[in-house]
Amino acid sequence: EGLETGLFTLSREIDSLALTTLHQTTRLAGLARLARGQLLLTKKGGQLLDPTRRPALWALVLHTFTSRFPWASHDGYPSPSVGQTGWAYSVYLLARFGQQPHSVRFYAEHYQRAFPFVLAEFADAAYRTPLEQLAHCYGVRTFERGLNWFGLLNSEPQPVELHQPDQLLTASSLLGQLFDVQQGPA
Repeated sequence: EGLETGLFTLSREIDSLALTTLHQTTRLAGLARLARGQLLLTKKGGQLLDPTRRPALWALVLHTFTSRFPWASHDGYPSPSVGQTGWAYSVYLLARFGQQPHSVRFYAEHYQRAFPFVLAEFADAAYRTPLEQLAHCYGVRTFERGLNWFGLLNSEPQPVELHQPDQLLTASSLLGQLFDVQQGPA
């Protein structure tokens, strides 16, 4: 938002968390390499640019981002596992409930019930309860960054910060195109 409003400009990669993450993920996936300070496309990366290979590129980038890139590397939350553990469950929740607006807190509570061990990682309740800390951390990692960066979310109203517990989210139409989520009986 600061970039779009002219509050600041990008002069280095490190000025943008999205660009830093993209750089790290493409290198982890073997799509790019660093040579003499320049980021170069690898042979594998060049081959996957062919439009017929886009599904393979998507699968590789998604796998690398969800399995190899450490989501906790860009924030100060104590838990290294929140959000990344069970990321597919978050996609399921969004597919199941995302037609109607629901808050980040709603999704965080479902996530906490499915993965109760993550709440124990937020033991310091000096400023917020452990559940509130979990909701903020889960919102930052899962929604503001992960699913939003992949274009799987809509928010109402347009957000300043997608991790706020009261922020309302819906699934974008892209979610149904990229994931075949089969729901069991309610």
